[in-house]
Amino acid sequence: MTLPALAITKQAALVGDAPTVVWVHGYTMSAEAWLPLWQRMPGFAHVGVDLPGHGATAPWPPTATLGDVGSAVAEVMREHAATRLVGLSFGSAVALEATLRGGPVDRLVMAAPTINEKVRDDPHARDRVMELARGRRAGLTSKRLASIWMASPPDIFKGLSRHPEAWRHLADVIGKHTFDEYLNGSMMGILESEQDDAMLRQVGARTAVIVGTDDMPRFIRNAERLRVAIADCAVHTLPGVGHIPLFEQPVDSVKIMSDFLSS
Repeated sequence: MTLPALAITKQAALVGDAPTVVWVHGYTMSAEAWLPLWQRMPGFAHVGVDLPGHGATAPWPPTATLGDVGSAVAEVMREHAATRLVGLSFGSAVALEATLRGGPVDRLVMAAPTINEKVRDDPHARDRVMELARGRRAGLTSKRLASIWMASPPDIFKGLSRHPEAWRHLADVIGKHTFDEYLNGSMMGILESEQDDAMLRQVGARTAVIVGTDDMPRFIRNAERLRVAIADCAVHTLPGVGHIPLFEQPVDSVKIMSDFLSS
């Protein structure tokens, strides 16, 4: 199966011989989301991927799996001689999969750590997905669908709402997402792929997990699962922070990531 290549966005470092970091965004975002964080990290070269059906990457067929996406991210890392990988929310599950699929990952950052599972225990998230599907079929605009997606509950963006500048930035990015996966099912195989504890134990990369105390229970549990399963894993817990920690608390997040990725 030949799949469309992942589109990328790059930003060069301001210093020579800087490590290259590959970034994987969350669901409905794109590599454009990372630009404010990259400005805070001039000592690194940055490569952001657009996931299938996001940003400038064409949708993939419903038969594509999370493993396919992970392999594609691993290939981007090889092409850019990168050994550092950062993922946010669903992007952290993709980053985890890239590591498992042989990506040259030496240091892995998982923010709002997501472990892909078929069983999801948040009825609010399920209801919101159904609302988005109805809205997309009814022809609602991307901006209107983005406003539905970012509303609480579920509390994905609740913490971000306390940070107006970051909220406006991500709302603008998400407002460009087509939500076409609710018409063509293009994300079905990717979202339904599973990652279990046996897979987590195979991760050999040094791993840093960033999670907020106010994140949803599933993701706080995920942080502990990763800490237990991965041999070299440190969990950084940010007080009063929700599901989008890198944007809700960029100063502390950038300090954690910069120290970890440059060590």
